[in-house]
Amino acid sequence: MDQLTYAIKILDQKDNLIGEMMTASYSDVTKFIDKGFKVIDITNGSEMTRADLDNTIGVSDGAMIVG
Repeated sequence: MDQLTYAIKILDQKDNLIGEMMTASYSDVTKFIDKGFKVIDITNGSEMTRADLDNTIGVSDGAMIVG
């Protein structure tokens, strides 16, 4: 299974560009958020939050069999 990656920009609290990553993992993104950086999804220009990331976990992992 391929790991989901994100193309991101990392900004400080004054919106100064710190860096970019084209293949950031979930762990990479959460580490930046936890350190107080703003993480911007390059594909749509929106700021990423932990809630955004948690909503994507499991979505493409396949079918879930219940019962």
